Amino acid sequence: MTNQFQTMSIKGEGEFGTYRQVAFDVSIFPLPTTLKALYWFTERYYIQLEWEDALKTRLCVTFRSKDQSESVPESAVGEFCNALIDQSVRAQVQAETQLTRDIIVKKAFSEALSRREQEAFEQGDL
Repeated sequence: MTNQFQTMSIKGEGEFGTYRQVAFDVSIFPLPTTLKALYWFTERYYIQLEWEDALKTRLCVTFRSKDQSESVPESAVGEFCNALIDQSVRAQVQAETQLTRDIIVKKAFSEALSRREQEAFEQGDL
């Protein structure tokens, strides 16, 4: 089994301060999942995304502290990795329960419909 994270993170320093990077295969964590996970980090860090390869199979995420005097801790990358798993599970649960959710929403709104609208709903016209 190969490790989906080559290393937990790479630490570096540039003209804008220190940073940490993590790269992973987007077949494991697709871009929409990644963006949802990253959203919660934008308050504390500047985030940069770059494709590592021409086929766009590996994504590199760079975290930079908004305060140049502070470094980005390894724990931030760990938290991000956990957030990726969290968002992946949420996506899986949503996919598995979509039909049930749709039925519940339709039933809830059907009770508020007029008789004419209810008939249209039952015929599938709504």
